[in-house]
Amino acid sequence: MTSQRENPAVSYFVPGELVFAFEAAAAPADSAERATSDMDRTLLSYLESRGLLPDGGFDLGAEKGTGALRSVLPMPDNPERSSVLTKLRLANPDALPDYLARAVTGVARDAERRASGSEPRLIAVSPNWFAGASQGGIGTGGPGTMPVPASGAGSFKLSFANGQLPADRGGVAVEVFILDALPPLESSNGAWRIRDFIQDKTKFSAHPLGRLLSEPLQPAPGGGMRSADGTLTMVWADDIRPGLFSGLKDDSGHPLYAAHHPAYDMSDHGPFIAGTIRQIAPRARLHLVQVLNEYGVGTLASIAAGFEWVARNVRNGKLAGPAIVNCSFTLAMPLPGEPNNARRPGHSIAALGEAIAKIITTTDYLASMRRLFQAMAPFGADLSRCIVVAAAGNDSSPEAIQPARFPAQADFVLGVGALARAPAGGAGSGQPRAAYSNLADKPQSDGLMVLGDLEGIFTQPFPGGAPNPLGFARWAGTSFATGVVSALLAWLCAERGMTPAQARDYLRNLPQGVTSEAEEIVLVEQM
Repeated sequence: MTSQRENPAVSYFVPGELVFAFEAAAAPADSAERATSDMDRTLLSYLESRGLLPDGGFDLGAEKGTGALRSVLPMPDNPERSSVLTKLRLANPDALPDYLARAVTGVARDAERRASGSEPRLIAVSPNWFAGASQGGIGTGGPGTMPVPASGAGSFKLSFANGQLPADRGGVAVEVFILDALPPLESSNGAWRIRDFIQDKTKFSAHPLGRLLSEPLQPAPGGGMRSADGTLTMVWADDIRPGLFSGLKDDSGHPLYAAHHPAYDMSDHGPFIAGTIRQIAPRARLHLVQVLNEYGVGTLASIAAGFEWVARNVRNGKLAGPAIVNCSFTLAMPLPGEPNNARRPGHSIAALGEAIAKIITTTDYLASMRRLFQAMAPFGADLSRCIVVAAAGNDSSPEAIQPARFPAQADFVLGVGALARAPAGGAGSGQPRAAYSNLADKPQSDGLMVLGDLEGIFTQPFPGGAPNPLGFARWAGTSFATGVVSALLAWLCAERGMTPAQARDYLRNLPQGVTSEAEEIVLVEQM
């Protein structure tokens, strides 16, 4: 259902829900169900022993009905230990501020403690923040602009391809995981198909991704569907964990917490980005993994579940080369010191309430958030094998540039901001920053700025009901700039044999200019 009305129900996180990250003994491989049950008891006993059980306890019954999160990932530097993420709901949601303060203190107290054997250690705790498609606004996301009709998707020109290429070290297979929104399965045989209203299917099928979407998809071994040649996999939320998006819509199907911008169907957000990557890096194998619903709404827990799916597939021996995880979304968490937001009125630390605001501005909580994302990421921070690339956010205005949001500002994540299209005469170091783009990273000099105003695959009706006979749109945002950077990294790995870390450093060190905020510019044009 496409809707452009606004919903007055506003929140920054799911009421009463918390996401915990523990370090624990590795779970036995013989019985996942038994291991999960044993681990739950171990973790709850640990919280009790540390004085960290909330008054009234956890509502475990409600948790099981809302897409339970039990993510268990081996730690890259110690196979005998695991990162364990779990989502729990307080029996009394109003107790969250007091309990969060106690839990963050407990995390800080345990930060330097080393655990061994079966003993766990609490390493992070956070409200279950809402997430959206590269937007720092309240609740849901939204790109820098709404999609508008386009006649096609032009080819890309990479400026460093003219005389600045590194030596060819021999290409490798590259896997790109796109955690995003995804159109639903619609045909009777369970295969995704092009919408009937797209009239020019020949032109659509000429696009590198359109060709794959024009063909019947087949069931994939790990869930979801894949193309006949195996270069595109589409994994829906129910393939990851049933009920992953429970509670994110009202009874009429409208998204909850969608304030300050019209809600519209953006389930092609993921395929649009995948199409960009396929155009620039045709040898990359693409995996579209649904962690946001059709309105671009997700949660920290749905993001964690998507990371877990990636980690399972990265670690199962099927990958022959480097992996890139594209995160074109941001958390709705306000940040300390961010300026008043003309683009998103009301988005501020103060809007959370004094108690929560005091907690999330502490260095202990921000350190906890960084550890939380490191616990979620495949291979931790081992950039020789896997890199996470994330959008900075689209809630800046000419009056105030906003900071990069999480996960872009996590220590090991490569943050990306957006440049506007070059003025007449071609791209250059003076290519303007997009007015909506947040700072690329923290510090901003660690991030990259690339073109964020693109044309690409779009198979939905347009917001407002405009017809879509061609299946293409023009859309702008740091989401799409992130897709460009993921594509450039994939291209350098696939065509020049670089590791993800080497590809990142190569792009950071290109002599192509910096913004006035000291962000590195990588010049890319879409012709």
